[in-house]
Amino acid sequence: MIRALRLVATPILALVLALALPGCQFGARRQLDECRRLSQTLRSQNDQLKDQMLAYRNQNQDFSERAVDDARRLSQQDEAIERLERSVQAYQGERDELQTAFSELRDSLPATIRAASSPSGTRVQAARDPDDAPKPREFKVPSRARAETDVDEPEDRRTGWAPAAGEPASDPGPTRAAP
Repeated sequence: MIRALRLVATPILALVLALALPGCQFGARRQLDECRRLSQTLRSQNDQLKDQMLAYRNQNQDFSERAVDDARRLSQQDEAIERLERSVQAYQGERDELQTAFSELRDSLPATIRAASSPSGTRVQAARDPDDAPKPREFKVPSRARAETDVDEPEDRRTGWAPAAGEPASDPGPTRAAP
């Protein structure tokens, strides 16, 4: 019986194994194909990530070079700004010195000239201060008749600037001295 059982069980076992083996092989092939596709996808994603990492590394190097260049440019601009500020301050100091010197010069002038050079830039008529007015000087005006004689006659004396008696006056107004 054991022997008969063995004889019957062996072909059944062979049949079951024959049916089961190709089914396992089909399932394993599917999983193997799926694993191959997954590994290919992962390799392509890994390559893409490597390319992206290289691009980011290059971009990072560009940014760091730009930052160094920008820092250098900013330091040069800061130096230029400081030079310009010193130049403007020197100019303002010189302008203040010149303004002070002009004010001192203007204050040292007589009132009539001081009024003409007022800081507002307009011509202002100031009241004449008799102490500041220039004193008229007497000038001898040479004439042809006088050149021949060396005698001073009081009628030929003139004060201020005036044309000689023999010369025509260009402006017959009040600036002409009366003979």
